[in-house]
Amino acid sequence: MAKAKTEKKAVSVIGKKSKFVTEIKTYEIGDRTAEKKRFKNIIIEGDIERISDNAFSSCGKLETVEIRDGVREIGEKAFANCPNLTSVVIPDSVEEIKGWAFSHCPKLTSVVIPDDLKVIYPGAFVGAGMDLIRRGELLSAKKRSGKIRIPAGVDHIGPEVFNDCKQLTAVTIPEGVECIGGEAFANCSGLTSVKLPKSITEIDPDAFGGCTGLTEVKIPDGVEYLVDNPFAGCTGLKSDLIWHGMLLFLKKRAGKVTIPDGVKSIEAKAFADCKRLTSVVIPDGVTYIGSKAFKNCTNLKSVAIPDSVTEIAWEAFAGCTSLKSVVIPDSVTELGNGAFLGCTGLTSVVLSKGLESIDWNVFSGCTSLKSAVIPDGVETIWEKAFYDCASLASVVIPDSVREIKSGAFVGCLSLKEVTVPKDARIAVAKSNPRPNRRVLPAFGVTPKITRK
Repeated sequence: MAKAKTEKKAVSVIGKKSKFVTEIKTYEIGDRTAEKKRFKNIIIEGDIERISDNAFSSCGKLETVEIRDGVREIGEKAFANCPNLTSVVIPDSVEEIKGWAFSHCPKLTSVVIPDDLKVIYPGAFVGAGMDLIRRGELLSAKKRSGKIRIPAGVDHIGPEVFNDCKQLTAVTIPEGVECIGGEAFANCSGLTSVKLPKSITEIDPDAFGGCTGLTEVKIPDGVEYLVDNPFAGCTGLKSDLIWHGMLLFLKKRAGKVTIPDGVKSIEAKAFADCKRLTSVVIPDGVTYIGSKAFKNCTNLKSVAIPDSVTEIAWEAFAGCTSLKSVVIPDSVTELGNGAFLGCTGLTSVVLSKGLESIDWNVFSGCTSLKSAVIPDGVETIWEKAFYDCASLASVVIPDSVREIKSGAFVGCLSLKEVTVPKDARIAVAKSNPRPNRRVLPAFGVTPKITRK
């Protein structure tokens, strides 16, 4: 009887001598799209130290990867979107696997991860075709639609594991799970039911963000940490969601809204994209307005900020194009990056005397803003703080200012003259070796600058 022929597996060995390798400071596998399409089974030899971002992403034929000892880092999306990848061997020398390194490889069912690996970044194995659990953390799940149950032995649902699973309808999370990672169930718009067990102690940012089908959430008594707003964008909730003074969701989201008494903080994205919101009254006692809390509320015309507020986080009111004026009380000591970015209708603003700096992009793109008085005590005006404020004709800069950063007033076409403290450092235009990263001057070509 004739012996059956066994198919010999074709293997591509990649090392220092491979044309696929680029020498930077250490030997690194670069991204060569045309060349990588031919690979089916690869061995990466130990004289390579880093597999760069996107190095083998979207390799349609790639089936197996064996990484040999010596490789220390696997870059972002290095093997992402490889539809036929079935197995990966990662050696003990690897210290970091960056975000989404093996994401959306639906046939990946065999992964060898060393016990001493230091860091696996969020989303590294999202969309793999297996339940991958490491040290109690669920890194990927085989079943991602319909009704699911989190596997036994999991105490931490990793970041992004079920992100954008729109066919997911119900989740059972068993006792023993203590933490739900950032964006773990984000944008699961078909999710209508989730029961959180008593063992939960931490729920991270946007864990259920954008789950518009959820109608009810009960936060267990044992929860100690809610980071930012895990339920941002859950617009289907039928009742207010306030936890220990943190406003996460308010059912009333149109017209004039008064924040309830007892609220201490308005959390991230609490009212983001509420297009029918016209005015907000914030009661005394609120100390914090979170990132993107009112972002893109395009019909918001007025907001009353009380003296109790000490921090307005980044992009809190960005894109509120109907907002005409705002008074930031002297109690505010932190005004985050882009807090009023793109508020094109804003004509006047009173800044807090408690500020020590005007942060990046705070009023960038406020094209109707006519004047600004920088309060005494401010020492730094950061990059693009007033960038592209085309109507800004007057700005008062106090003696306390020590530095005006790149692009702070670039695009302020109506600003004809400005007086700057004599000792203040003013950014000047200069080239940058990184592409498209030219350093802008602090001021554009329009104003006459006088030192005092």
